[in-house]
Amino acid sequence: MVDEFEIDNFGTKGDRFLLDSLSIYESDQVFKEKGARLAVEYQNQHQESWWRSEGLLHSRVVSYAELDLAVVNTGKSVVGARYQQNGYQGTRQIDPVLISTRLPFNHNVDRSLCSEFQLLEGVHQELLACGIEEGTSFIIVDGSLQLFVTGSPCLSCVGAMRQFQLLFPRVRLTVAIGEELHFAT
Repeated sequence: MVDEFEIDNFGTKGDRFLLDSLSIYESDQVFKEKGARLAVEYQNQHQESWWRSEGLLHSRVVSYAELDLAVVNTGKSVVGARYQQNGYQGTRQIDPVLISTRLPFNHNVDRSLCSEFQLLEGVHQELLACGIEEGTSFIIVDGSLQLFVTGSPCLSCVGAMRQFQLLFPRVRLTVAIGEELHFAT
């Protein structure tokens, strides 16, 4: 049906329903309000990113996350806050573990450059950098990751959230969907 209707997301309510059905629940209201405020502050500090090199206005999506993750097998942790905006930021993950999905609507869009995808893949890479014990093929991670995103995640990003959840089932992943950012003149 996604192909037939050529859609890339289900809107805020539809995405929320889909995420809830995957047991990726909504962050509490305090985090949602904090994420909305910090995403706007982040974007205001990065006004130049609204413009492409050819002088075209570019829509921006910002993701903000707070995480407290412990890598059980190594005793190391990944904690703090992370920001990520969509689009190419000068570097790419060389060997991403999460898999983005080409969608029928805007099929030329590289979904691995979505803010949510880049943030989750970045956290995944940080966890891998904590080290995997010799002879193990996986890491065990406990903790929580709260994610705020400005606007409805595309279905590829919902898929990335699910992949992250399956890779780290002991991590409590919550997602808050906020309002889209608009360029202030």
